[in-house]
This record gives sequence, structure tokens and C-alpha cells, in this order.
Amino acid sequence: MVLSRSVADKIESDMDDWMDDFLARLESGHGRRAAPDGAKPFHEALLPASLMRMSGFERSFSTLLGKSYERHSAIMAEPNFAEVKLQHKTEGSLLEAVDTEISDEVGRINSNRRVSDYPALVERIVEMEMSGSGKTVNRSVTSDLYLKSDSGAEVFFEIKTPKPNKEQCLNITRKHLWIHAILRRVHPVASTYFGMAYNPYGEGNDYKHSFAVNYLDAGSQTLIGRQYWDFLGGRGAFDELMRIYRKVGSKKYGSIRRMLDD
Repeated sequence: MVLSRSVADKIESDMDDWMDDFLARLESGHGRRAAPDGAKPFHEALLPASLMRMSGFERSFSTLLGKSYERHSAIMAEPNFAEVKLQHKTEGSLLEAVDTEISDEVGRINSNRRVSDYPALVERIVEMEMSGSGKTVNRSVTSDLYLKSDSGAEVFFEIKTPKPNKEQCLNITRKHLWIHAILRRVHPVASTYFGMAYNPYGEGNDYKHSFAVNYLDAGSQTLIGRQYWDFLGGRGAFDELMRIYRKVGSKKYGSIRRMLDD
């Protein structure tokens, strides 16, 4: 096992409690049902296949489950990194001219519908910051997940829906460029990623959500599904996480079935 027993037990316990709370909400009549949209491996692991085919659960399921991804990301990463934080704030100043260039670059991405080379863009922004002078502005960015390695390398994650809209994509690039400019660091000393818990087009298939493909350098800015979880926990972490979710789903099957039969 790539995940330690302690890590696996923490994730399973957290998921048990989460499902109990969610089912209590659902039984009380909160929310509504909606048809499933694309591949959702974690949903499918937690809910019986027959029920997934008939209907999805309330729309808030995905939002609430998204918070569990953040918690489980931190639990999984803790044995492998010197420092792990949720909702980590990066604050500091950058040159006003650099801030303007970041805004202009985001505008160009919006107009051209492409980020051709995100690492090169980061290097250009950091070089501007290090070689320039003049007035400064203060910026603050809160990252969903922050990691620091034993060597001091830092990783900043935005963890959002695997089907982001255009504004989310543009804002992620803006905030991540702010982080690099504030720290004056580039990859691998500082890395910024959009983390997605799963590939909505199916694990192993090409990721092709139009907004992300058009407004992000998907190859450099994103870690998706297996790639994301294995980065945090080591090779095989995604498969072990899926087994934990399926285990919790099997334990809750009877409660779900009884609730729907009432």
C-alpha cells in the first residue's frame, strides 16, 4: 500500500462522517435531484450504480464533496511533505507595472483563447519583478492547498470543479501569477497548479473541457485525477483512494436504499 494505514483510516473515517451527514440532509428533504453530468468516479464509488443510472443526488452533493477532496488531499499529502496547509494565504507586494502586465496578459488570454506556454509566462513575470523598480501594490491570494517539501520547494493548488467556466480559468492564472511575482520564484522552487479530483471524461481519456483547454495551458497548469492524487500520495494513491470511497459507499448502501424506499 502506498497510503499508510493511518492515512487510509483517517480518510475513511472522514468520509463515513460526511456521508452520514449528507444522507441526514437528504432524508430531511433539503435540496433536489439532478441528472448526472459526465464521469464522476467518486460519486459512483459512493452511490449504488443503479441509483446513479436513475438519477443523481441533490446539486449540493458535488459542492459538499468538493470540500472533502480538499481535506483528503491534505491528509494524503501530510506524510510526504514538510508542511501542508488548507486555505493558505500568500500576501505581499509586487511592482505596479508587473500587476498591470499580469492584467494585460489575462486580457490577451481572454482575447486569444490560449495560453501557449505557462512556465515561460511565469519566468517573464518574475524577471520583470526582479529587474524592475517603481511603485508597488499589495496583493493577497488564498490557495486551497499549500505544500512545502523538505528542500523548501513550495506548491500552491487551486482545487475546483473539473469543468470550470471561463472566468474561473482566467482568475486562476491571474492569482497564480501574483503568487510567483510576490515570491519572485519560478518552478520548481515555487509551482502553481489547478488541481482537479477527477477527469469528467473518464480516467485515461483526454481531458477536453473547452474553457480549460482554451484558457489554460492544461499540460503545465493542471493536475487531473490520477495525476493529481498520485502527486500528493505517491504512485497508486488514486487507486487506493477509490477503494476507500467504494468501501464507504458499500457500507452506506443499505441506508440509501431504505431512505429511497420510504
